[in-house]
Amino acid sequence: MRSAGILTSISLALLALACTGCPPAPPPVKSAPTATVTATIDPLQKRMDAAFDLIIKRKLSVDHGFWTVFHGILGLGPELELFDLKTDKPIMKALDYIRLGHVMKGLRFDNRGQGLDVFTASDETRFFAQGHQDQFVCEMAQWGVPKSLPFKVDGKDYTFADFIAYTKFRASVTRKQELAWALLIIAEYEGTALNWTNQFNETLTVEDMVNYELTSPLDSAETIKIGQLPLACGGTHRLYGLSWALHVHLKNGGKLIGVWKKTSEKMATLRTSVKNSRNPDGSFSTNYFERKGDEANPAVRLSTTGHIFEWLALACTDKELREPWMEQAASYLTELVHKLKDEPIDGGAIYHAVHGLLIYYARVYGTEKLGPYTPHLVLGPDSKPVVRKVASPPLSAVQPTAPAATAPQATSPKK
Repeated sequence: MRSAGILTSISLALLALACTGCPPAPPPVKSAPTATVTATIDPLQKRMDAAFDLIIKRKLSVDHGFWTVFHGILGLGPELELFDLKTDKPIMKALDYIRLGHVMKGLRFDNRGQGLDVFTASDETRFFAQGHQDQFVCEMAQWGVPKSLPFKVDGKDYTFADFIAYTKFRASVTRKQELAWALLIIAEYEGTALNWTNQFNETLTVEDMVNYELTSPLDSAETIKIGQLPLACGGTHRLYGLSWALHVHLKNGGKLIGVWKKTSEKMATLRTSVKNSRNPDGSFSTNYFERKGDEANPAVRLSTTGHIFEWLALACTDKELREPWMEQAASYLTELVHKLKDEPIDGGAIYHAVHGLLIYYARVYGTEKLGPYTPHLVLGPDSKPVVRKVASPPLSAVQPTAPAATAPQATSPKK
């Protein structure tokens, strides 16, 4: 692990455990002075453009490990490249490196018979492997990775659809699972009107999963009390999955009744709560949804405000996004990225923050300047759609830009 990725304060350590560790972070980049240009552009938009550039310049390498790399893909999209930091030259696209079977610490895919599973962190791999059930697959789903995308596992050919199949097969509302990631995956690829039988011979519906997540607590102590795993990142991933599923349901013509009406009402109530409990500088509570919090540590604030903002950027209506409180939050988060430009930053914090900023930017300013960084979004019928257009070939057609021999092939360890 590179020393730049180690977070040293006690408060950061506690925060990192909630979000599964503090993996090595991309190195900060010294930015050169830029010339003053007179243009009719929103000042916040201009600052956001510059913030995106700072994050893009934090180059990722294989040595950062699987957790940080796939969070990099979440933040900047599947066009993200891995670099050889010794030569400062690109190796290949990060997702291509992962799916072509190359070695990376924390990366392991297993064939479970009913589909492919992603190894979840043990104590030894906490800062390198995925931290939650279905996390990697979900973060790729948020960029619309096609079901037909090929993957090579232990020398055999699979597709992204094999991960989706196992997500469905494993999901259960009776076994204290973290289902936010699975909910988004299933809604994105198979809609919200289906039912199936899981590996426990239980009949399951998407609405069952929505109800499970909707009624699960957003208080960390309560989560542990009822036997669930520790609440990840204040419950923001839970809310993100619920909001995504709601958007899919409404976009596909579903009615706002039953559990869907309850979901819509709860999301609106929480948005109001966040608005009313924000800090004077525009940041959100460093205690997430539990109570007000204004911890001074900028890395903590980047993680908490970044995660909450990411959910809000998806969940807010078009009108809410343009309200002063959301503009102030976007401005605060943007300035925080600038402030930390020369500092090591936790990979989860920075990439969830930039993902939220990209969603906000696309919905408020449009996608013309974003190019390959245009996010894949599912929004409800009352919102202006965001269309992701990528000029480069689809990932399934991309060949490595460096010989395959530069990295050994990955194999699953023997059990």
